[in-house]
Amino acid sequence: GKVEFISNSLFTLLKKDLRNPLRISNLREKKILLDLYNQMDWVMLEFNWLSGLWAVVNNAGISDWAEIEWSTIEDFRNMVDVNLFGCIRTSIAFLPLVRATKGRIVFVSSIFSFFYCLNMGAYSVSKRGLEAFADCLRVEMASFGVKVLYGIIQPGNFGQATNILKRKTSSDIWNKLDDEKKRIFGREYIELANDYFTSTCRAGFKDAEPVVAAMLHAVTSAHPKHRYLLVSVMEMFFFRIFPFLPTILADAMFSLSSMYAQRKEIPRRKIHFSQIDMVKKELKIKPAGPNNC
Repeated sequence: GKVEFISNSLFTLLKKDLRNPLRISNLREKKILLDLYNQMDWVMLEFNWLSGLWAVVNNAGISDWAEIEWSTIEDFRNMVDVNLFGCIRTSIAFLPLVRATKGRIVFVSSIFSFFYCLNMGAYSVSKRGLEAFADCLRVEMASFGVKVLYGIIQPGNFGQATNILKRKTSSDIWNKLDDEKKRIFGREYIELANDYFTSTCRAGFKDAEPVVAAMLHAVTSAHPKHRYLLVSVMEMFFFRIFPFLPTILADAMFSLSSMYAQRKEIPRRKIHFSQIDMVKKELKIKPAGPNNC
C-alpha cells in the first residue's frame, strides 16, 4: 500500500497500489492513506513540495467472472470498491494538483464498459460506472483546461499478460451455489462455463505493452486520443460497431456462440424436472414393493 517514487530528468512518477480492497480498508481504519474522500489534507501534507501534477493514471483493477445468479452482493461490492471507487477516490484527491497544471486524468477502463456477455456482470458494472464518472468529470473540468476524456483506455483480452482474470474450478463455483441453483443450472453447465472461460483466458494478448504504450501516449502526446480501444486487428471492426448496433441485433449475435446455445437449454431442463416432480406428486409414486405391484 506504500507510495513509490520513480523520477528522471523529465518527470516524477508517484505509484500507489490500490488493487487489494482489504488493503484499502486497513489503510482507512489506520487513517494513513485512503479514504481519499477525506484525504485532501494528507495529499497536500505529503506532497506540499509539488506545485501540481501533470497527469493521474487510474489503473486500479481486479476481475472475476460468474453469472449474476452465482454472485453475491459482496462480490459486486468488492469489484466496484476497487475498479470504480478506487479511481473516484484517487481522482477527487488529486484534482487540485492536476487542475494547477491543466493536466490530464487517464482511466484504464475495458471493452466491458460497452460490451456485455455472460459471466462478466460485476466487472461490466464497475467499468461502465467508471466511464460514466470520467464523462461527467470531463464536462466539469473542461473549463479549467483539464483533459479528462483524453485517456480512457479500453483493453480487450489481456488476461495472460496481466493475470487480472481470476482462475477457479467448476467445483469452486458449484460449492458456492445453493441447492435450487444447482438444480436449475446443473453440474454439466457449470463445467462447460468454466471450460469456456478457461479457454478465453488462454487467448488474447500475452504482452501488456499496448496498454503501457496507450498510457504513455495519453500522458505525453500533444494530441492524445479520446479513447484507446486495444483489441486485435481481427476484433477491431466488431468492437467499433458494437456500441451502435440495435439491442435486438446485438443480443442476436450471442446466439452464434455454442455457449449460449447450451445455456438456452437451462429453462427447458428446469421445466422438464418441474413437470416430473409434479407428475410424481400427483401420482404419489412410491418405491416398488410387494404391496405396490
